[in-house]
Amino acid sequence: MIHRWQHLSIAAAIALSGCGTEPRVDEGEPRPREDLARAAEARESGAGESAVPSTEPLPAPTYPEVAPLAVIPVATEPYDPATTPQVAPAGADGIIPLRWEPLSAWKYVPERTPLPKPLEEALDGQRVRIIGHLFPILDSAKPKEFVIMRQGWQCCLIGRPPELNEVIRVEVPDERRQPMPGLLLEVEGEDFQVEEVIDDGFVVEIYTMRLVQLRSVPEDTTVVR
Repeated sequence: MIHRWQHLSIAAAIALSGCGTEPRVDEGEPRPREDLARAAEARESGAGESAVPSTEPLPAPTYPEVAPLAVIPVATEPYDPATTPQVAPAGADGIIPLRWEPLSAWKYVPERTPLPKPLEEALDGQRVRIIGHLFPILDSAKPKEFVIMRQGWQCCLIGRPPELNEVIRVEVPDERRQPMPGLLLEVEGEDFQVEEVIDDGFVVEIYTMRLVQLRSVPEDTTVVR
């Protein structure tokens, strides 16, 4: 099922990444005068019209190798405190070093699966820090928000759309600009909430927080757990 923020963000992702646009025709460098003169002489002599097309097959096109898209499997088991990773305690700075495993390592069915009480007790109202892939939301009613996801969702919707428990909606309380899609950043937020948010009869999110700050992460950070 495509969620509300996915509908609102598809156009932004395609536009910002360049997908769906017409290819640019490269006209090349200006031709020297001598080449133009020879081409004109060939047209006058009829050489161009009498040329016989080559019957040799064209070489097969070659394409650069592309690494397969890494997809995190969807959880299939319900939340179980005995087997599901638990939320780490807050550090000396009062911030919880949050990972995705406690949030997403259990099967969630909207309006059927009760939200885990241990998650609510550990996270509600807390300040957290988590690494994830950012994705903008185009919504004129709420322009100052974005989502952070466990796995990247590439141009033209390549890959598996994330589950609701693999997404956190982040509210931006000030005038900071929307982040670019796909960036892998460390997000620090406060007033984390675990609750079903219903819009137009559908659950659209279960995790929200208010942005405090964004930080870059090392370039070799490729796995977000």
